[in-house]
Amino acid sequence: MTQFKNKLIEMLEYVIADHSAEEKKNYLKNECGVEMTKELERKVEAMGESMGRVILQGMLEDAWDKGVEQERRNTEKERENAIAAFISFGIPKEKILEKGYTEEEYTKVKKKLLS
Repeated sequence: MTQFKNKLIEMLEYVIADHSAEEKKNYLKNECGVEMTKELERKVEAMGESMGRVILQGMLEDAWDKGVEQERRNTEKERENAIAAFISFGIPKEKILEKGYTEEEYTKVKKKLLS
């Protein structure tokens, strides 16, 4: 039973890995002894296309999330740099806050400047 489970896992790993549909069909037929009917061939090809779309979608979502996070960090850093510049020019805290910066942002920058 364990040998069967191991072979099944090996087969699944191969089928979901980055192999062409033709390689997957050959592997199933030659290495696993699976009879490749036309229907099964279509399913292997469709699965490959579906997996490719799922993987691509995951990669795109990951890239999007990383881009959004980087933009957030860039914006945060730009705001901190602006506050630091205002402080260095002697602009009062009240005027800086009137420009739309938050108390939290001001305090964070002030602490960095004092350390």
